[in-house]
Amino acid sequence: MALAEIMGSRNETREGKMKYGFMLYVTETQTDIRDPDGSQFFTPKGGSAESDVTGRRLLKDDADMETLPGLILVRSTYAAYRAYA
Repeated sequence: MALAEIMGSRNETREGKMKYGFMLYVTETQTDIRDPDGSQFFTPKGGSAESDVTGRRLLKDDADMETLPGLILVRSTYAAYRAYA
């Protein structure tokens, strides 16, 4: 089983000059947990992926291997600076 998003798990927050996004995933193997290399962007509830300068990039994946036996829950954290006009 590949890294699969849990439906309805996308959340967004703003804190000062930063904006954050959070998504939850489920997988069976640790090899599916991603290394933040700057190529993964947050996808808001509207469904269009962010990109470029103001898009929220993946900061880290936190894995929880204890809650559901045999499955790994992954919480992805994305962040970017807010755009000002």
